[in-house]
Amino acid sequence: MKRVLPNFFSSLAFGPRLLLAFFALGFPLAMAGHYTHMFELYPWLAFSPELVWKGQVWRLFTYAFMPMGILDWLISFFWLTTLVCVLGRNWRGRELWSYCLLSTVVTSALLTLLQQPAFAIGGSRWPCSAAVWRVGCIFSFAASTR
Repeated sequence: MKRVLPNFFSSLAFGPRLLLAFFALGFPLAMAGHYTHMFELYPWLAFSPELVWKGQVWRLFTYAFMPMGILDWLISFFWLTTLVCVLGRNWRGRELWSYCLLSTVVTSALLTLLQQPAFAIGGSRWPCSAAVWRVGCIFSFAASTR
């Protein structure tokens, strides 16, 4: 019998695997903390322009790994896996991480300057996660430069 999953990720470098692991574990970890009443990740990691201006700069990039619901997480994880597997074969891990972090910080910095929250803590304004949207833009850019 064929082993699909190990072969699917075998060509990926450590960087793309780490990106997928962060996204895959972020939502279940946040939900486990919420439902066990041990910790709350969303109020601490969610994007808020007011709190960024008060010095909580990590919010510029952490919100990209936190989808707003189970359906959002499943769809985003599928597309993120697909896009990262395609890009991960052509780009090194550091290059992929650099572009993902750069696009995340630039977008959230613009949202901070415009004072627009990308996500309300109770619900998402975008149909898919910010991480998937940015990797999709990177994929479009990479495909157009080939």
